[in-house]
Amino acid sequence: MPTTSALPFASTKVVGCLHILLVVAVCLLPSTALGQFAKRMLPRPGKPGININVTQTKVVRVVNDQNQPIAEAEVRVGWWEDAEGDKLLQAIFNPPITNEQGEVLIAVPQGAVRVEISATAPGYVATGTLYSLSGEPKIVLHPGQIIYVKVVDADNKPIEKAIPLLERSRVWPHEFQPVEGRPGVFVSPVVDPERRWMRVVDANGDGPARFSEMIDVRNPKNFDEQGNILAVLQPGIRLEGRLDASVPRPVTGGCVELCILEGEDHRIEANNWTWQDTTIVRADGTFTFESLPRGGHGQLVALVDGYQSKRPTAASLSTYLLENNAGEPELVTKLVERNDAFWPQLFPLPAEQDKVEVELPCMPTATARIKVVNALGQPMPGATVNLNPNGCFLGGEMFIPGMQSFTEADRLDKNTQQKSAIRAWAAETFLNVKTNDEGIAMVRCLAGDARHSFVVAADGYQLPVYPPSRKDFPSRSATLEVKPGETTLRTVTLERLRASAPRELSVLDSEGQPLVGITVVATDVALGGAEEDWNLWSVARLGEVIEATSDEGGRIQITTPLELEGQRIAKLRLFLKGNVGRDASVFGQRLEVPVTDDGRVIVLTVSAEPPRSEHALRQVLARYVRPEEAFHRSPQELLAQLIKEPSVVVLKQLLAASNFSEAIPLELEPRSSSLNLNDPSPLAVVETEQGKRVVVLCRVQSADAPVDASRPIGQMPEAAFVFDAADASFQGMVGGKTSPTGHPCNLSLTDLGPSGDYFFQVTWSEENGSFQQIQQWILVGQLDAPALTVYSHPRDPAWSADSHQVKTLSAEFGYLEYNGIARKLPREVPGWIDSGVKLPRKIFWDGTRNKFIGLVSMWVESEPAYEVDVERSSAFEPLQVSPSDLVAGGGRRSFQNWHAWDVAVPPGKPAQLQLLLVKQSEDGEVQVVKKFSDWPLASGIHFLQLQVQNGEESSTLVVQPFAVEGAIKQQFTAPPILFSTPSSVPESAVFRAGTKQLDLLRRPTKDEGVSLVWRLIQS
Repeated sequence: MPTTSALPFASTKVVGCLHILLVVAVCLLPSTALGQFAKRMLPRPGKPGININVTQTKVVRVVNDQNQPIAEAEVRVGWWEDAEGDKLLQAIFNPPITNEQGEVLIAVPQGAVRVEISATAPGYVATGTLYSLSGEPKIVLHPGQIIYVKVVDADNKPIEKAIPLLERSRVWPHEFQPVEGRPGVFVSPVVDPERRWMRVVDANGDGPARFSEMIDVRNPKNFDEQGNILAVLQPGIRLEGRLDASVPRPVTGGCVELCILEGEDHRIEANNWTWQDTTIVRADGTFTFESLPRGGHGQLVALVDGYQSKRPTAASLSTYLLENNAGEPELVTKLVERNDAFWPQLFPLPAEQDKVEVELPCMPTATARIKVVNALGQPMPGATVNLNPNGCFLGGEMFIPGMQSFTEADRLDKNTQQKSAIRAWAAETFLNVKTNDEGIAMVRCLAGDARHSFVVAADGYQLPVYPPSRKDFPSRSATLEVKPGETTLRTVTLERLRASAPRELSVLDSEGQPLVGITVVATDVALGGAEEDWNLWSVARLGEVIEATSDEGGRIQITTPLELEGQRIAKLRLFLKGNVGRDASVFGQRLEVPVTDDGRVIVLTVSAEPPRSEHALRQVLARYVRPEEAFHRSPQELLAQLIKEPSVVVLKQLLAASNFSEAIPLELEPRSSSLNLNDPSPLAVVETEQGKRVVVLCRVQSADAPVDASRPIGQMPEAAFVFDAADASFQGMVGGKTSPTGHPCNLSLTDLGPSGDYFFQVTWSEENGSFQQIQQWILVGQLDAPALTVYSHPRDPAWSADSHQVKTLSAEFGYLEYNGIARKLPREVPGWIDSGVKLPRKIFWDGTRNKFIGLVSMWVESEPAYEVDVERSSAFEPLQVSPSDLVAGGGRRSFQNWHAWDVAVPPGKPAQLQLLLVKQSEDGEVQVVKKFSDWPLASGIHFLQLQVQNGEESSTLVVQPFAVEGAIKQQFTAPPILFSTPSSVPESAVFRAGTKQLDLLRRPTKDEGVSLVWRLIQS
């Protein structure tokens, strides 16, 4: 889009004090953006590589959910972000206003690759998020509603201190503001129209709170004379409760948690109007909620010293919901699936009553006596034991007893000291319990008959990795099972917190073949600067002795310490043991290796000298050398070995021979291949238009990335290394990147159907407006530039891989199908573009033209589905289409000569689908020889299929016009069809638009001059 000086321009000022600016930025963002802001603002080392003195202009567009421009919208930049994810915050005091085309200009500083932008406009919900600067940012604002409510008492007197609470309010403390000069009238900002339910509560602070009835803001019952919603406040219902007689008096500590979650008819529904509160339990076992909204259902959980309210059975909760028409059974199902420690007991809050009395059945809690010691068994005073016993209310509201804050009741600013005391009790009881001088922590008030996870921390120490946790996702937590009324004993040994890193060693024989079963044991370490002074391994100083054995690929994986009492460790001394073949042993050989990978491998060479005695084994020489020094194999020989037996060791040798050092292969990754889903392999040999290619799929670490021992290999980026099968030359690496937010890229080797069209699909997290990910499609034979770069949503797109069905790809086309934010949509649901044209939700790959063809951007329902980054899409061709056009995408598939098309018929212009034999005369006139059939196509999206079953004398045409009302599978007989060219319609793209008439298929037959045609004709 061209930029012009007529566009409004952002006048900005970079603020030096980040802490002050952070507050300003948060205030400018809507509530929906606050969570995103908090999530993304992670501390990062270094300063942003952004130069504010050098800028270039960029157009920002603001549109509504129909993709129409919004004028008079204010646009603000929150911060700039460089390629490493470092941020430069910015304040705009005079935000630019969009013009009639919904556009403003912003000045982008040099080095910025992403920007946080927010926009506000009258009548729309404010929106702010992160955008990529590789394209033109587009902010989508959704229409909202502004709610005016007048609050009065029972005598119709205005109440000036009141809090209207709309469901899902995240603005603290007040979302609604009083209207100046209009006593008792409050106004909301522009809010999402899906937020439906509201109550108003008074905030006078005198006596029990008063509440309005539940108000449906979509269809309120009462208005005042100015048209404001009228909310009449009445006293709430008082809840007086007590713990049952099983709890000894006096009761000490603890609280009762309450949640009211309600929607239509006061039924319990997730994500609806909520009221949460916490109160103390008095010594006599009683508790009180002075005033609660009437008509709904109270959910209560009690926890005091030594006792808790009983966790009801799923059956009893289901019975309550059914008998009281209080909610759907799925509420209980979700509670069972989560299986949290605390479940609520339910009580009705009748609208006609002023008071309700309840008794909570209780049971004893459990206690855990956790002793914390160091590696020598010595007690560790001052260690912290932490448990987070979660509870869950029906409807999905999570809580930790005693730790609730920023609840709806907290907005009234009552009982603050009491609630602070409750939180302090919870912290010292189970949340953060300190060990005493004997290293013992008594963790009390745990839900009985439950399994709890816990963590322990002390300065300079950590929990060991929990043995049952997965290797790819190690957990430094532990679990314990407790019984009501009993004390569970547990001793925990902490290990020193040591800097460490993963280290991989490779063991090969003299021929370069991997050796299995060779064990290494670390016996000594040498410190940097004193590498001749070896330190004997000490468990107390270095932790568990390193011992590991080579796998079938000759790979040994260890985790090595990096420091010893603050000094850098430079080298390890290894003791080797194991057999090499049947008559040789390496027992007792020692090697010195650096703690970081330097590209060398362990080579074991069996001595040619016979053994000293009949029963002795041959000696083995162990060397730590570079592979090329030991084997002197050509790249062709290495590639042949890699194809025969894929291994990281040989891959590293090949890369070293190519002087490649940008990334370090860590582990082969067969799951990155989509070519054979039944038997995935980390290596594939594929035919491309540029020749045969060998692809190796693995996980890698960037050579310049900091070593992170806590990051499992399964969380490292996926990559592909490509070699020319003819000469073993290295063609390049694809993938292997990590996003600025720390997310590794995912890579898949797949195909789109046409012969030779194998692709790498590379995906990583990168926010850009409404989109959360970026995806690139790169041809295996053309690694220099991505064929297609698309911003989209997680789980998108689905694509048409055919290699799992056929050995030889022969399709004419492939496609990418987008659902947007929906999980799965029916095929007939269209996408749409700015002009309102509705089309198939696909980008097509044209195997003849080697082009992706589609719309630059598309919407599905009321949300953007994808956006193509045209500048980074070397093989993308935008489809030009007008509102009156017929549109068709498709052609021949790989499987059994099937053909398929997605067809869009414009509104108000139905079409006919005709299957014909035509013949062209010598003067060029085309005549219809035979009309097999026709089908009416209404406006909308249709999916059509045709199969050609060729015989020697004739062909059978199997037609399946799906989505055509009343159509059935039909068969017709025609002359044999010729497939000398791949295109279904010569010289036509697989995705195309046309007026009046559009041929889907036009292929010659054996009858001279006669062609088979499947044609769309507008009525």
